[in-house]
Amino acid sequence: MTGLKIIDKSKRLLKNSLPFVLRHKLQMYISSHPKSKITDYVRQDFIPERHHASFYRIIDLIGEMDLCGKSICELGPGGSLSNAFYLFQIGGASHTLLDVCDFIHAERPLSRKEYEDLILSPRYGKKQDLPPFQEGKPLSDYMKAINAVYYFDGLDGYKRVPDESVDFLYSCTVLQHIRKNIFIDSVKEMYRMMKPGAAAFHMVDLKDMMGGKKNHLRYSDEYWNDEVHRNMRCYTNRIQCEEMCGIFKEAGFKLKKLERTYFDKPPIRKRLLDAAFQKISKKELYTETFSIMMEK
Repeated sequence: MTGLKIIDKSKRLLKNSLPFVLRHKLQMYISSHPKSKITDYVRQDFIPERHHASFYRIIDLIGEMDLCGKSICELGPGGSLSNAFYLFQIGGASHTLLDVCDFIHAERPLSRKEYEDLILSPRYGKKQDLPPFQEGKPLSDYMKAINAVYYFDGLDGYKRVPDESVDFLYSCTVLQHIRKNIFIDSVKEMYRMMKPGAAAFHMVDLKDMMGGKKNHLRYSDEYWNDEVHRNMRCYTNRIQCEEMCGIFKEAGFKLKKLERTYFDKPPIRKRLLDAAFQKISKKELYTETFSIMMEK
């Protein structure tokens, strides 16, 4: 285990040892004091291997979909643009990556180790080779070579994508982080940018991101969506599976496949739920994650 992974695991153990109420207060403090020493100490590091594993899981779940020559869009790449490079090697023609902040800084030189991390696993059929590594060459140059663009201005970035230009749109544990007040507009933009008959695949995590349960359902909508909470890195919009599927249907999407995973036991005592969630069904309350395949 690398030093970074050991540090990350230690931070998780430390935070998980705290009662949820204290973890919640800690996240609120981090949101309000982004440059404090405490924030710097407890902030989770980006672990490339974890990110890569999520991508391979997506590829396995979408099965035999042929992405050769396709225009692909990823929502929320986070700390790595590696998926664009993987999909280029599978045969993708172009890739648009949309996020809310510049987590990448693509003008920096790409190290050899980072370049090697962009090479697709041998178990997937490679159809195109990456441009060769050059010492000191910035990541942005490699992106141009594979026809990838990166927009990091939130919903404005969505609007830059031309109408009916995307063959395949996907995300991995991103939709739950889109602010509730712009979620419907974001879904409408997804629909607009996709070609007729294009496919979309999303993996959604409904946990509270502060302890792996659903303790965020304790709070009123007004409180949870105030400026402090919306700026928390672990913010989730608390839109549950059925409601989210309904929003996609309303936008025009055809739902083709839905798979859920469930908690083994209640993720929160029902008496602790805010009034807005008191009537939530047992199936919805127990839903931990879900993946959805849709078509336009």
